[in-house]
Amino acid sequence: MSDMQEKLRNLAKELLEKGEVDYIIGWEKGRFPNQSPPVFVSKPEDADKLVWDDYCINTLAKYTMDNMHPEKKIGLCVRGCDSRAVNRLIQDHQLERENVYLIGLPCEGKKGEDEQIAKKCLECRHRNPVVYDVMLGDPVPEQEPEGRFAEVEKI
Repeated sequence: MSDMQEKLRNLAKELLEKGEVDYIIGWEKGRFPNQSPPVFVSKPEDADKLVWDDYCINTLAKYTMDNMHPEKKIGLCVRGCDSRAVNRLIQDHQLERENVYLIGLPCEGKKGEDEQIAKKCLECRHRNPVVYDVMLGDPVPEQEPEGRFAEVEKI
C-alpha cells in the first residue's frame, strides 16, 4: 500500500468518525486489477476501501451534484483536474464551497484502459490541486508536455 493511500484512508476514517463529513467520494479497487471506479464511503470502517493508484482516472467532482443540499460536508478526493472542475461548479453556482471538504492528491498521471484518457493524463500540465482543505503528500512538478502544440506549429 502506498503512503498516500494510507494517509487517505486514515484521514477519511478520522473525518467520518468526527462527523465532519457525511461521506467521502473517492476510488476503490474494481472487479479487475486495472480498474478503480468511484466509491462513496459513509462509515469509518469502510475507509479501507479507498485506494490511490494508477487507475483512479474518473473525475469525481460531478458526483457532488447528486447531493445538492447536504446537512454536513461531502469529502471529495481531488487531483489537479478535479479541483479545477470543483472551482467551475462553484463559479457556476452549482456547488457551495462550504459544502465540500477537499482532499488534495498530487497526481503524476494515470493509466487506464482508455488510451485517450491515459494520454491526456500523461500530458497534463496541472497535476496539483489548486484548491483543497488538506493536501496529502508533496506537490509534484508541474510541466509543459513536449509537443503539446505540435499540431498548431505545423499549421
